[in-house]
Amino acid sequence: MSTQERLPNILTQVSAELAGKNYVAILGLSGVGKTVLVTLINHALDNYFLDRYPEITSRISSGKPFLELCENNMLDGEFPQRTQPLSRDEIVIQLSRKGMTGTTSEIRLPDISGEDFNNMCMGDEITGEERALKVLEMAKPKGKPYGDMGYVLYAKMYLILLDCSKSSEWEKLATRHAQALTTIHEFKEVLKQTRNGKVETPIGIILTKADALPDPDQRAEDAVRSRMRRFLNTLDSIHGGKREFFKLHVDVERNTDNAITDPTNLKVRKPLTYSHDEYVRLISWMHENI
Repeated sequence: MSTQERLPNILTQVSAELAGKNYVAILGLSGVGKTVLVTLINHALDNYFLDRYPEITSRISSGKPFLELCENNMLDGEFPQRTQPLSRDEIVIQLSRKGMTGTTSEIRLPDISGEDFNNMCMGDEITGEERALKVLEMAKPKGKPYGDMGYVLYAKMYLILLDCSKSSEWEKLATRHAQALTTIHEFKEVLKQTRNGKVETPIGIILTKADALPDPDQRAEDAVRSRMRRFLNTLDSIHGGKREFFKLHVDVERNTDNAITDPTNLKVRKPLTYSHDEYVRLISWMHENI
């Protein structure tokens, strides 16, 4: 059976389960810091966000043991273990406004590996329908019409992570990240969720390890524009929705000259310090736009 014959039937089954859920697809190469991002979103939520937004309450309804393990690792000075291919820990955060008329937003943050990012967004030149079917069938359990990565098609928001420690390579990596944007466009075209040919789903561009930029004070968008213009040109061509740029980092151990003590074995600085104001802004942006 051809892709054109198989795909509509699978999409009908998947849509019934996934279309109404608020998935955030976090996409980035291996080692960019996706697990750290999810861990510090939770830490900033508890320690900073709720103090600034007292009208909002939060609850972790799924993934709490995973978050506690990762957070404890970081509090002990260790980075969380890298996510393995075809494995997924899903974090579900419920944010509610107090009061009888308050609204609740449920943000789902699956943690996927950089290898899975490559398999989904890169690879051979294939059509959008073929790529969508490939993603739907990744890690498909027996008896189920789709696999664990199917949520990427139906995400209500995309976060694309760029590693600032590799900013000197951004020009070379621009094509790979631009392909990720093109893939998002292909998925939304398959689902008929584009408007005037453009994706309306919010896209956040997150610069991780931002303290490694040659100019750490440079605005996030300017840093990308000066080093990865091809990526921004693709973003402009495929995207017509809300977008935002963020600069995030967590402090690592350094010596008296402010140099990293062991670049091959980074340690988290104790006590845990990071760009919590930017994390608060990210949580607020997700809550408002999911």
